[in-house]
Amino acid sequence: MSELTTTDRTALDASIRCVTWERTTVAAQAEDLALLREEARRRGVPLATVLGEAVAAAASRLRESRRPRYGVGRSGVGAARVSGERPDEPLESSDFRG
Repeated sequence: MSELTTTDRTALDASIRCVTWERTTVAAQAEDLALLREEARRRGVPLATVLGEAVAAAASRLRESRRPRYGVGRSGVGAARVSGERPDEPLESSDFRG
């Protein structure tokens, strides 16, 4: 197997890290930024890395909370309550009218 050239290594490295970053200005309270700066210093990474992780975590929580939930609905009386009253009998459509 042949040695990789610098150009090959750069291309390989670029293909692995296909993340697009956008620069922006962040407004935050001084205590919050001080905490994040300290975390960045402790880990030996730039503040931008810690801020990016915080933004990604917040975006993930928003996506999760806004995802549609299926299978939740109301039937009037409630299938669980009706089936609990007569567990050996099949449910009838009249059981679901409030």
